[in-house]
Amino acid sequence: MVIKFIKISKYISDHINVILAAKLSHILIIPSWYPNQLHNKGSFVEDQARALANSGSKIVVFLFEMIRPFDRAVIKWKKEEALEYIDVKFRNWIPTRLSAALLNFQKNLVLNKIGSSLKKYIKLHGKPDIIHLHSIVEYGYVTKYLSERFNIPYVLTEHYPFEAVSYDPIFNAYETMANLNDLVLNAKSRISVSPHYQRLYSDKFNCEFNTIPNLIPMFFSKQEKKEAKRNGKFIFLSVGALIARKGHALLIRAFAKAFGGESEYVLQIVGSGKLYDELITLPQHLDIEGQVNFLGTLGREAIVDEFDRCRVSVVSSSHETFSIVVIESLIRGKPVISTKCGGPESLINETNGLLCENGSEDDLCAKMTEIVKRYDDFDEKTIVQDALEKYSEEVVTAKIQKVYTRVLASI
Repeated sequence: MVIKFIKISKYISDHINVILAAKLSHILIIPSWYPNQLHNKGSFVEDQARALANSGSKIVVFLFEMIRPFDRAVIKWKKEEALEYIDVKFRNWIPTRLSAALLNFQKNLVLNKIGSSLKKYIKLHGKPDIIHLHSIVEYGYVTKYLSERFNIPYVLTEHYPFEAVSYDPIFNAYETMANLNDLVLNAKSRISVSPHYQRLYSDKFNCEFNTIPNLIPMFFSKQEKKEAKRNGKFIFLSVGALIARKGHALLIRAFAKAFGGESEYVLQIVGSGKLYDELITLPQHLDIEGQVNFLGTLGREAIVDEFDRCRVSVVSSSHETFSIVVIESLIRGKPVISTKCGGPESLINETNGLLCENGSEDDLCAKMTEIVKRYDDFDEKTIVQDALEKYSEEVVTAKIQKVYTRVLASI
């Protein structure tokens, strides 16, 4: 009798959750970064928004551009048919440096325009059930204002690597760190993308965070594998912007130490950035010019092809809150070497790669040498299956929807 009651209770509970989840289908996403014609920053937010839309939610993305007095709007956002957008452009005529009063006046103008834009959207499409803010970096003040004005609860996914700076960064002139702390504390749910940063954020803000990883776009798992043309080469692949924290100089030096003069080993580097001119000359100084290739910025289809061509991908960053590159490599069945830089520690295990000490050229060199010797220990099918079970669109969106359902139930 007791068992039967428990089963009935579970049946009712499950169906209530389904009903709540079905009701909660309208999400306003406020990203601190979003892809446009100038960069691909925030692609992980776009991927999540698209996946949530594909799972049945109605998704609207907030986009904002501050335009100087005599400039034209320059940002062309990447937009998709599956998503709705609230695209706000604000022309700044106010010399806010002259006084705090002018700054506050401008802030109110900005918020009023954003609020009016959401009001118009609501008249056409209905009110969103939840605001999902991705990082407090840019639009915490917007989230707070819209939440209070329209009585919409908000959740937060934080992506910023606070431990990488020795001070509390103030991201814009409209809010203080105290404002941001208050914003975090009042979120209905707080999400990190890795266990390392879950602990860091929980300690920093003195409140609970839960971990939900970033996801692998379906495109990466569905694209058919082409026959890899390696010409007998053992290819290491690095994908990432050519900026200091990605550690390309460290990687090139470690590669030179491990395989300098051995032409069967090649390092392919995908990405562009301000360190290009500096990095492009480094292989020549290390006498490995013919073994290192800079491929520049590539589209996603071409990046998938490079993952398929390589034997191993390498992350040499000083800090990463997650590392999309790691899971993109894993979904193509390729093992990964990564520095212990935050996010990758929870992504890499004995079946799919190796970890090395952060900033250690010698340890990275050792791990690159080791993975060549042990390459047959890493099974491609096992790597892919494990990645799908943890980071597929279906798995990750289900976790996010559970958060939304709990928030709705608590109101």
